Amino acid sequence: MPQAPALGDSGSRGGVEGQGDGNGRFLALTLALFVALTAVMTYPQVLRMSDGVHDPADPLMVTWVLAWVAHQLPNAPAHIFDANIFYPERNTLAYSETLLVPGPAGVLPKQV
Repeated sequence: MPQAPALGDSGSRGGVEGQGDGNGRFLALTLALFVALTAVMTYPQVLRMSDGVHDPADPLMVTWVLAWVAHQLPNAPAHIFDANIFYPERNTLAYSETLLVPGPAGVLPKQV
């Protein structure tokens, strides 16, 4: 009875030889397809992604909150709720969404 090669063996993995090149091409084509479909589905916003905000209220507020959390966490985390939006009022970050969970994601690119 033939035995299957162990995981550490250099034998065939049961796949077609040279299949690795086809997987990379398939992934690249799939990525290109989804990028193109995203561009088509978000037209005309895709043309103004660097300077256009469709809604002047909520996206800008969320961007400010994320920037505040990313700024305040490394500097003074004990005063994270003392945002500068309604200065000199205290704990003003609590007036809106705090975004404390996604906020640290903004700290990483800033520190690198």
